Amino acid sequence: MLFRQQYHWVVSSREVLLEYCESIKAEDLLKQHPSFANASMQYLLLHMANCYFFWLGEVALKKKMEYLDYQKVHSLAAIRTQFETVNHLVNKFLNTDWPEAIPYEIRGALGTTTPLKLFTHVITHEYHHKGQLLSMSRFMGYTPVDTDVLR
Repeated sequence: MLFRQQYHWVVSSREVLLEYCESIKAEDLLKQHPSFANASMQYLLLHMANCYFFWLGEVALKKKMEYLDYQKVHSLAAIRTQFETVNHLVNKFLNTDWPEAIPYEIRGALGTTTPLKLFTHVITHEYHHKGQLLSMSRFMGYTPVDTDVLR
Protein backbone atom coordinates (compact mmCIF):
# COMPACT_ATOMS: atom_id res chain seq x y z
CA MET A 1 0.00 0.00 0.00
CA LEU A 2 2.69 2.51 0.97
CA PHE A 3 4.82 1.58 -2.05
CA ARG A 4 1.89 2.29 -4.36
CA GLN A 5 1.32 5.72 -2.81
CA GLN A 6 5.01 6.50 -3.00
CA TYR A 7 5.18 5.49 -6.64
CA HIS A 8 2.10 7.58 -7.40
CA TRP A 9 4.10 10.60 -6.16
CA VAL A 10 7.07 9.57 -8.30
CA VAL A 11 4.85 9.40 -11.39
CA SER A 12 3.31 12.79 -10.56
CA SER A 13 6.74 14.35 -10.18
CA ARG A 14 7.93 12.69 -13.39
CA GLU A 15 4.94 14.08 -15.26
CA VAL A 16 5.88 17.62 -14.18
CA LEU A 17 9.41 16.94 -15.46
CA LEU A 18 8.19 15.57 -18.80
CA GLU A 19 5.80 18.49 -19.30
CA TYR A 20 8.71 20.83 -18.61
CA CYS A 21 10.88 18.93 -21.11
CA GLU A 22 8.21 19.59 -23.74
CA SER A 23 9.08 23.29 -23.44
CA ILE A 24 12.72 22.59 -24.30
CA LYS A 25 13.87 22.69 -27.91
CA ALA A 26 14.39 19.23 -29.41
CA GLU A 27 18.03 20.01 -30.26
CA ASP A 28 18.65 21.04 -26.64
CA LEU A 29 17.25 17.72 -25.38
CA LEU A 30 19.88 15.97 -27.52
CA LYS A 31 22.76 18.31 -26.66
CA GLN A 32 25.61 16.56 -24.84
CA HIS A 33 26.95 18.24 -21.70
CA PRO A 34 30.63 17.85 -20.78
CA SER A 35 29.84 18.57 -17.11
CA PHE A 36 27.58 15.49 -17.08
CA ALA A 37 29.92 12.94 -18.73
CA ASN A 38 28.71 14.12 -22.15
CA ALA A 39 25.19 12.88 -21.42
CA SER A 40 22.19 14.61 -22.94
CA MET A 41 18.80 15.18 -21.36
CA GLN A 42 17.34 12.55 -23.70
CA TYR A 43 20.06 10.08 -22.66
CA LEU A 44 19.34 10.58 -18.95
CA LEU A 45 15.60 10.08 -19.40
CA LEU A 46 16.20 6.79 -21.18
CA HIS A 47 18.87 5.80 -18.66
CA MET A 48 16.31 6.30 -15.88
CA ALA A 49 13.88 3.93 -17.63
CA ASN A 50 16.63 1.38 -18.32
CA CYS A 51 17.44 1.28 -14.60
CA TYR A 52 13.86 0.19 -13.85
CA PHE A 53 14.08 -2.36 -16.67
CA PHE A 54 17.26 -3.87 -15.22
CA TRP A 55 16.55 -3.91 -11.49
CA LEU A 56 12.82 -4.54 -11.42
CA GLY A 57 12.47 -6.38 -14.75
CA GLU A 58 15.57 -8.52 -15.08
CA VAL A 59 16.75 -8.87 -11.47
CA ALA A 60 13.48 -9.03 -9.55
CA LEU A 61 10.95 -10.34 -12.06
CA LYS A 62 13.46 -12.43 -14.06
CA LYS A 63 12.10 -11.03 -17.33
CA LYS A 64 14.21 -10.63 -20.43
CA MET A 65 14.02 -6.88 -21.03
CA GLU A 66 14.62 -4.94 -24.20
CA TYR A 67 16.77 -1.96 -23.24
CA LEU A 68 16.26 1.42 -24.82
CA ASP A 69 18.65 2.40 -27.58
CA TYR A 70 19.90 5.93 -26.94
CA GLN A 71 20.55 6.34 -30.68
CA LYS A 72 16.99 5.49 -31.70
CA VAL A 73 14.59 6.99 -29.13
CA HIS A 74 14.62 10.76 -29.49
CA SER A 75 11.12 12.19 -29.23
CA LEU A 76 9.45 12.98 -25.95
CA ALA A 77 6.41 11.04 -27.13
CA ALA A 78 8.59 7.92 -27.49
CA ILE A 79 10.19 8.57 -24.11
CA ARG A 80 6.73 8.91 -22.50
CA THR A 81 5.79 5.55 -24.02
CA GLN A 82 8.83 4.00 -22.35
CA PHE A 83 7.79 5.38 -18.98
CA GLU A 84 4.35 3.80 -19.48
CA THR A 85 6.23 0.51 -19.82
CA VAL A 86 8.10 1.39 -16.62
CA ASN A 87 4.78 2.02 -14.85
CA HIS A 88 3.45 -1.42 -15.90
CA LEU A 89 6.69 -3.02 -14.71
CA VAL A 90 6.49 -1.25 -11.34
CA ASN A 91 2.86 -2.34 -10.93
CA LYS A 92 3.84 -5.95 -11.61
CA PHE A 93 6.70 -5.62 -9.11
CA LEU A 94 4.37 -4.15 -6.48
CA ASN A 95 1.78 -6.90 -7.04
CA THR A 96 4.28 -9.71 -6.51
CA ASP A 97 4.62 -11.47 -3.17
CA TRP A 98 8.38 -11.25 -2.60
CA PRO A 99 10.67 -13.33 -0.40
CA GLU A 100 12.85 -11.36 2.00
CA ALA A 101 15.94 -11.82 -0.17
CA ILE A 102 16.10 -11.46 -3.94
CA PRO A 103 19.25 -12.95 -5.50
CA TYR A 104 21.04 -11.18 -8.33
CA GLU A 105 24.20 -11.27 -10.37
CA ILE A 106 25.86 -8.14 -11.72
CA ARG A 107 29.17 -8.12 -13.56
CA GLY A 108 29.83 -11.67 -12.37
CA ALA A 109 29.29 -10.88 -8.68
CA LEU A 110 26.48 -12.60 -6.79
CA GLY A 111 24.43 -10.81 -4.18
CA THR A 112 21.05 -10.54 -2.55
CA THR A 113 18.83 -7.58 -1.89
CA THR A 114 15.36 -6.90 -0.57
CA PRO A 115 12.26 -5.67 -2.39
CA LEU A 116 12.38 -2.44 -0.36
CA LYS A 117 16.00 -1.83 -1.30
CA LEU A 118 15.32 -2.45 -5.00
CA PHE A 119 12.33 -0.14 -5.00
CA THR A 120 14.25 2.54 -3.11
CA HIS A 121 17.18 2.23 -5.51
CA VAL A 122 15.19 2.79 -8.70
CA ILE A 123 13.34 5.76 -7.22
CA THR A 124 16.43 7.48 -5.81
CA HIS A 125 18.24 6.79 -9.10
CA GLU A 126 15.43 8.55 -10.98
CA TYR A 127 15.48 11.55 -8.64
CA HIS A 128 19.26 11.84 -8.87
CA HIS A 129 19.07 12.09 -12.64
CA LYS A 130 16.01 14.33 -12.50
CA GLY A 131 18.16 16.85 -10.63
CA GLN A 132 20.83 16.55 -13.30
CA LEU A 133 18.23 17.14 -16.03
CA LEU A 134 17.03 20.31 -14.36
CA SER A 135 20.62 21.52 -13.92
CA MET A 136 21.40 20.82 -17.57
CA SER A 137 18.41 22.87 -18.64
CA ARG A 138 19.44 25.75 -16.39
CA PHE A 139 22.92 25.75 -17.97
CA MET A 140 21.20 26.14 -21.35
CA GLY A 141 19.24 29.17 -20.17
CA TYR A 142 15.91 27.56 -19.24
CA THR A 143 14.19 28.13 -15.90
CA PRO A 144 13.52 24.76 -14.27
CA VAL A 145 10.16 23.96 -12.68
CA ASP A 146 9.58 22.57 -9.20
CA THR A 147 9.42 18.81 -9.56
CA ASP A 148 9.49 17.94 -5.86
CA VAL A 149 6.87 15.65 -4.39
CA LEU A 150 5.95 18.57 -2.10
CA ARG A 151 5.20 21.42 -4.48
